[in-house]
Amino acid sequence: MIGKMKKALILFMSFTLLCISLGIHASVADAQPQEDFFVNEGFYELQTVLSAIEYIPDAVVAQGEEKTVEWLTQHTGMKVIVKEGNLQFLPKLLPSFSIPSCISAIGLSILTVGFPFTKILKVKKAIDALGGTVKFVKAFSQSYQLYKSYGYSTTTAVQKAIRSIGGSLKSDLYYALLDFFNINNILGNCT
Repeated sequence: MIGKMKKALILFMSFTLLCISLGIHASVADAQPQEDFFVNEGFYELQTVLSAIEYIPDAVVAQGEEKTVEWLTQHTGMKVIVKEGNLQFLPKLLPSFSIPSCISAIGLSILTVGFPFTKILKVKKAIDALGGTVKFVKAFSQSYQLYKSYGYSTTTAVQKAIRSIGGSLKSDLYYALLDFFNINNILGNCT
């Protein structure tokens, strides 16, 4: 009788452990796509803007802020404004910044806070020098994630990622990229 109770208890505990394990696995699997969605969405928005900057004709920028805003609005699908000399992009989707990853916060903070209008051509040249928008965004994302995995703060990880990717750039283009990745605003959204 004691043997049957032991077997029943072991069977019950095994079944319970199995159910708990499946529940944990399912909840982790269910949570993952949402985070991936926000991470990918944040970088999609960033990639859209960088691509537009990469392809904006110099002649449009030479016509001033108004024509540049019109062109960027048309080619990004976002509302674009100039506020206090900064280009600001207003994406349609602004996820909560409370998600575990700050990657989408980086992308969206850059777009919504803006960067100096006067540096648009330098950012364009930097993107071109680094192989284009897709290559730059992919390299930045991978480098940033690597530095975060080493335990660096968000600010330091962004700076190191830009340094590792853009180290071969002329200093004015490198600093234009740093201005584009407005470190103080990123830190505010990720802490």
